[in-house]
Amino acid sequence: NPNTFDITRKQTNPLSFGGGIHICLGMHLARLELEKVFAKLVSRFPRMQLVEKHPARLDAFHQQTYAKVEVIFEP
Repeated sequence: NPNTFDITRKQTNPLSFGGGIHICLGMHLARLELEKVFAKLVSRFPRMQLVEKHPARLDAFHQQTYAKVEVIFEP
């Protein structure tokens, strides 16, 4: 729950587009596109569910992301 302050929370690696001089110039457009895509998916498939409750993370050199995120689409 990212909106809840929990002092016992384990440290996690943030999902981000970098920072400082290495910031991605297209990050704002990418975030806007993802926001629109996910909003449309949720509105079209309101019963969409994750296959795994906690998808596996992929630690790359320059970014923190998921290896894969599988979902079940129910019409």
